[in-house]
Amino acid sequence: MIERFFGTLKYEHLYRATIGGGNALAVEVNLFRHTYSTLRPHQALDERTPRAAYLAVEHCDERVAFGGPAT
Repeated sequence: MIERFFGTLKYEHLYRATIGGGNALAVEVNLFRHTYSTLRPHQALDERTPRAAYLAVEHCDERVAFGGPAT
Protein backbone atom coordinates (compact mmCIF):
# COMPACT_ATOMS: atom_id res chain seq x y z
CA MET A 1 0.00 0.00 0.00
CA ILE A 2 2.83 2.43 0.79
CA GLU A 3 4.25 1.96 -2.72
CA ARG A 4 0.88 2.82 -4.22
CA PHE A 5 0.65 5.92 -2.01
CA PHE A 6 4.04 7.24 -3.12
CA GLY A 7 3.42 6.39 -6.76
CA THR A 8 0.12 8.24 -6.73
CA LEU A 9 1.68 11.15 -4.83
CA LYS A 10 4.45 11.52 -7.40
CA TYR A 11 2.54 11.02 -10.63
CA GLU A 12 -0.81 12.59 -9.81
CA HIS A 13 0.29 15.41 -7.55
CA LEU A 14 3.97 16.37 -7.36
CA TYR A 15 4.91 16.02 -11.03
CA ARG A 16 2.05 18.28 -12.14
CA ALA A 17 3.68 21.56 -11.06
CA THR A 18 6.89 23.00 -9.67
CA ILE A 19 7.10 22.94 -5.87
CA GLY A 20 8.74 26.07 -4.47
CA GLY A 21 10.69 24.65 -1.54
CA GLY A 22 10.64 22.51 1.58
CA ASN A 23 7.71 24.22 3.26
CA ALA A 24 5.65 24.16 0.06
CA LEU A 25 6.46 20.47 -0.38
CA ALA A 26 5.34 19.73 3.20
CA VAL A 27 2.04 21.51 2.56
CA GLU A 28 1.47 19.61 -0.70
CA VAL A 29 2.26 16.23 0.88
CA ASN A 30 -0.04 16.89 3.84
CA LEU A 31 -2.85 17.99 1.54
CA PHE A 32 -2.40 14.88 -0.57
CA ARG A 33 -2.23 12.62 2.51
CA HIS A 34 -5.54 14.02 3.74
CA THR A 35 -7.19 13.61 0.32
CA TYR A 36 -5.78 10.09 -0.19
CA SER A 37 -6.87 8.87 3.25
CA THR A 38 -10.22 10.57 3.77
CA LEU A 39 -11.73 11.60 0.43
CA ARG A 40 -10.47 9.27 -2.29
CA PRO A 41 -12.14 5.83 -2.53
CA HIS A 42 -9.85 2.85 -3.13
CA GLN A 43 -10.71 -0.13 -5.32
CA ALA A 44 -8.83 -2.53 -3.02
CA LEU A 45 -11.00 -1.38 -0.08
CA ASP A 46 -14.34 -1.96 -1.84
CA GLU A 47 -14.48 1.70 -2.87
CA ARG A 48 -14.09 2.91 0.72
CA THR A 49 -11.52 5.41 1.89
CA PRO A 50 -8.68 4.10 4.07
CA ARG A 51 -10.16 6.09 6.97
CA ALA A 52 -13.60 4.48 6.54
CA ALA A 53 -12.06 1.01 6.28
CA TYR A 54 -9.95 1.59 9.40
CA LEU A 55 -12.89 2.93 11.41
CA ALA A 56 -15.05 -0.03 10.34
CA VAL A 57 -12.41 -2.48 11.59
CA GLU A 58 -11.86 -0.48 14.79
CA HIS A 59 -15.64 -0.45 15.45
CA CYS A 60 -15.86 -4.19 14.80
CA ASP A 61 -12.95 -4.84 17.20
CA GLU A 62 -14.70 -2.84 19.94
CA ARG A 63 -17.87 -4.93 19.59
CA VAL A 64 -15.87 -8.16 19.88
CA ALA A 65 -13.94 -6.81 22.87
CA PHE A 66 -17.18 -6.02 24.70
CA GLY A 67 -18.89 -9.29 23.85
CA GLY A 68 -21.29 -7.88 21.27
CA PRO A 69 -21.96 -9.43 17.91
CA ALA A 70 -19.30 -8.82 15.31
CA THR A 71 -20.78 -7.65 12.01
